[in-house]
Amino acid sequence: MRNQKWIAGILCCCMTFLLLTGCGSGKADNSEAEETPAVTETVTETPTPTAAATATQTPAETTPPEEVAFNQQIISGDGICQLTFPENWTDMKGQLNAELALEAGCLDEEEFLTLLGEAKEGSSLENLGEYTDVLVNYISASFTNPVVGDREELEINGKKATKTKITGVTSDVEVVYWVYTIEGTKQYVQICTWTTPGNAATGEGIFDKIVQSYTEL
Repeated sequence: MRNQKWIAGILCCCMTFLLLTGCGSGKADNSEAEETPAVTETVTETPTPTAAATATQTPAETTPPEEVAFNQQIISGDGICQLTFPENWTDMKGQLNAELALEAGCLDEEEFLTLLGEAKEGSSLENLGEYTDVLVNYISASFTNPVVGDREELEINGKKATKTKITGVTSDVEVVYWVYTIEGTKQYVQICTWTTPGNAATGEGIFDKIVQSYTEL
């Protein structure tokens, strides 16, 4: 069943995201440091090809269908922020990984989103650009034949943010990925979204609108 493949892909990618928690904080214990590459090595050996993109843009080029009602607020598990979702999405809290702050998706449309915040205090990453470099490198490394698109520099509710598109194959399923990062007051926030190639145009508009609703509490 196709949805089962998607769930398997989600679990694989969530584990990849969580590796970043150990390498990005600068405070991980030695066992974690040995299991994951150092931040400096990752950035040097696998540079993000789009780091030079600096033009400020707004994620408004694609929009979801007018009939989609965005009326469902979900608060992250850590109580730091909330997002507004379409009415046909489901809160998937606890179904993917207990360490994620927010998990949601629409199985019928094969659209998924996860959110994870990492404390800025004590982090070895000095700014949102470095955080994005490491995150995109780790995620793209989990795919077969990944293609990383240009990074967009955004502003979401007055906060610096980025958006990067990645395409590739995971768990034998072709996916289109958009990785958003936001510089919160106390956290770097990663919002990872994905869908099928056939649903990419509609999905991107929906993801953009969800991420634009990001609000700190």
